Amino acid sequence: MKWAFTIICAIATLLSASLGWSGFAIAQTNLGTTENSVAQVANPPAVSPNSTLARIFAPPAELKAGEGLVNLLPAIRFASNFDGELTAENLAFFAADATFSQSSISNYGSPGTRFLLTVAVKNAGREAGQWQLFTKRSGLPQLTFAELRDGRVEIIRDRGDADLGEHLQTYHGFAHPFQLEAGETRYFVVVFRGVHSSSLPLRINDPVTALKQQHFKIAAITASTASMLVLMLVATLFYLVTSGRHYLWLALAELNHAAFVVHVNGFSIHYLLHDAGIWIYSLGWIMPCLYGLAMVQFTRGLLDTSVNLPRLDQMLKWLAILLAATLALIMAAATSSSEWLLGLAGYPVPVSLTIYTFGLPFVGVIAVTRLGKQYIPLLLAWTLMAVFSGYFTIALLDLGLTLPFDSYFYGPVGVIVSLLMTMTMVLHMRKVMIDKQQSERDLIVSLEEQLQLSEEKASALATISDQDNLMHASGHDSQQVMLALNAIVDFAESDEKLNLPSALTQTLKASVKQLDDIAQTGMSGPLSVGDSLSLVMLSRFELHDLLNQIEMIYRPIIQKKGLVLTMPAKDDTILISDRAICARILSNLLNNCAKYTDRGSVTIAVTTDEANIIIAFRDTGCGMSPEFVERLTSGDDGRLRADDSKDGSGSGFAAALKATRMLGGSITVESKQGSGSSIFVTLPAISTAPGCGIDAFMSEARTQGIGVINSDIAVEPIPDPQSLQLPITGDPTAKTRNRLSATGSLALLKPVSLDMLQHPVVLAKIDSAKSRENSQA
Repeated sequence: MKWAFTIICAIATLLSASLGWSGFAIAQTNLGTTENSVAQVANPPAVSPNSTLARIFAPPAELKAGEGLVNLLPAIRFASNFDGELTAENLAFFAADATFSQSSISNYGSPGTRFLLTVAVKNAGREAGQWQLFTKRSGLPQLTFAELRDGRVEIIRDRGDADLGEHLQTYHGFAHPFQLEAGETRYFVVVFRGVHSSSLPLRINDPVTALKQQHFKIAAITASTASMLVLMLVATLFYLVTSGRHYLWLALAELNHAAFVVHVNGFSIHYLLHDAGIWIYSLGWIMPCLYGLAMVQFTRGLLDTSVNLPRLDQMLKWLAILLAATLALIMAAATSSSEWLLGLAGYPVPVSLTIYTFGLPFVGVIAVTRLGKQYIPLLLAWTLMAVFSGYFTIALLDLGLTLPFDSYFYGPVGVIVSLLMTMTMVLHMRKVMIDKQQSERDLIVSLEEQLQLSEEKASALATISDQDNLMHASGHDSQQVMLALNAIVDFAESDEKLNLPSALTQTLKASVKQLDDIAQTGMSGPLSVGDSLSLVMLSRFELHDLLNQIEMIYRPIIQKKGLVLTMPAKDDTILISDRAICARILSNLLNNCAKYTDRGSVTIAVTTDEANIIIAFRDTGCGMSPEFVERLTSGDDGRLRADDSKDGSGSGFAAALKATRMLGGSITVESKQGSGSSIFVTLPAISTAPGCGIDAFMSEARTQGIGVINSDIAVEPIPDPQSLQLPITGDPTAKTRNRLSATGSLALLKPVSLDMLQHPVVLAKIDSAKSRENSQA
């Protein structure tokens, strides 16, 4: 795309330097020789036919009555740097020293040079005939048209005439009728100077053929203009139906092209702008620039380039800015009647028009290859525009190819382009409707899947609720089991005759403690995915003791699988958290590590980070994909399993994640498919303050706006919803947890310390209470 854009810009720059693009307005006017128009020089000196004619004229072009268009290029000779007025004396003097040449094209040298052209025509037929000699060039600051008769120069038209000057600046050219008898030869001389190019095509046609062509031209223009106006209404209808503003840009482009066809063929000049010369000239630039701007904006909207092709959209946006700036410059020149500004605009006009004319076909190729075949008519339309513009340029330059060209060609080409654009709109709408129907079908399928998932989720939650209710009820029964197990342990330790291994008694003790923790959370609220915990009971405990308890339960299971369990070294770190809930969190995560690891090891490590403690679980198991890890840690999916071949509900990690967040902590996961996993549990907060008495704690709590209730010696009142009241107890049993959960979601377990008041869970409760107070106020 970059190289194509570079080539287009280079072509545009060359054209702006070599072409004036002066006179998109094309109208032939019959400026015949009249008494006032033929200026006879008083007693002009004669030019010797023998010495001058043979030197400056080529063999005459042969004409026959009734024949059509004749190319005069082979019969034209030219010389440069003619100076002074066109008189017989100056012509004879100039012919003596000048070098006359023939050219294969109608460009005779450097722009700005004053050229002298000569052409002779001869009636080679047997009958007299009438013809028209006409030019196909405007924007000439100097032009003198004369005939050499009997050795004298007769001026037919001169740029100094106000009438001719107006026509030469606004019309495409002018025509001069003449008559030749059989065998008669006429000699014509033209002196001219161009601003941006030295092109001056000369043509001859007979009046009958010219009249027929004019009638055909009017019919073609009328039909083309009417067709484009109808297609403009179609584009407007598309806008009314779809509200797509780009269809309005297309309607503007088609309306502009219809007006341009009328203007370029001279109708607006004759009937509307006959006395507004600079506007006639300026409109020949304004209309193509406006057409280009509208087409660029239509392209951006139709292809939605800002979304589908963002880099291309930036290029088109800058092209639209260039066209808009060029339009503003031309409008300023026309409004202020500034010829200097108009001349300045002659350079950006061909650049911007060339870029959009030859750049849009590349946009069409990109649209077809990336967005779909429905844009093939769009590619054909833009390609046709580019080919026609190239053809127009070659015909205008008259590069020796003698290409037929007339201004009414714009009409049929515009109609074809508009038809292709309309076809593109229809195919585009068809594609939009197909995509919409497909989206609706996909939506229906998605809704059906969501409905099925909702039903499955409701069923799963109902099952969880039943399980939680069963666990809640079984918590009471488990107390009897724990009493029996405690009795067995006490008996085994007191009776030395049994001589039981100490490892066995330690395992029994850890099992009893773990069962007690499960019973406590089961009674106070289930640790499950379906519901949140109803009470957090903060206490001060040694993390090592909790990990040792978990190790005693899971080491036999892990060793049975042939795995190695590595535990952290003993330390005296005191953690402020809910011991029972922490036990369930660590148990769930260690259970997952053991379940999904078939060989290797499971390692638990403990590190500290400021006031937080980080517990790391590392295994050499099956690992997880990045997508699965993202779903796992988002908390949106309650039940996920990394390996469906393993037993379990898949809710262990989700329950641990929810419980950890309730304690003010977080869980992060690092894993790679087939390379094991690392799970990091971050929990606040490490206790650094010593234990304190209840009175000191209550006094400090009151300074922070916290009411403290010693639930061991008083019956708790109904909590005030406008303030934070913390119950303190020394009983961690399930019965007490269940009783306190009815009055709030947070409690403290003795012994207490002042840094408990700085725990994130407590601070969050304080902020929530203050927010409620402010909202009530």
